[in-house]
Amino acid sequence: MVFRVVATVVSLAALGSASAFAADMPAIDAPVAAAAVNEGWIVTLKGTAVVQPEFEGAAKYGLSGYPGLSIRRPGQPWKFGAPDDGFGFAVIDTPWFQMGPVARIRGERDSSDVKKFFGMKDIDWAIEPGAFVEVYPVDVFRIRGELRHGVGP
Repeated sequence: MVFRVVATVVSLAALGSASAFAADMPAIDAPVAAAAVNEGWIVTLKGTAVVQPEFEGAAKYGLSGYPGLSIRRPGQPWKFGAPDDGFGFAVIDTPWFQMGPVARIRGERDSSDVKKFFGMKDIDWAIEPGAFVEVYPVDVFRIRGELRHGVGP
């Protein structure tokens, strides 16, 4: 029992003297790299692979992918983005509400891919420009809507 009391007193004395030594240390300037973190942009590139119907309404599935790009300033929190979100940026950007332009690319559909479409006109790829609205009623819940219209060659 006496050993425990002595060990505790010695430990507290050592801890107190260590904090006193730390308080006496001179201040060290932050490295240049740490100061540069607060400036500029953080760019995140990602790729998502999915197994999905080859086109809307198809019974045959295929492997495809989506590229992703996220750009934000240091200090801004990372925000969730679903793989099927279009590419856009917020013109109005508050912690709970974002709104801005959006675009997406739709792939082509060739009538020779499926026998049911034989004789039908091929559908070329298209760009779908539009707008998005995103609301965060609470920090962990997102409601997003996109309104797009396809234009193509």
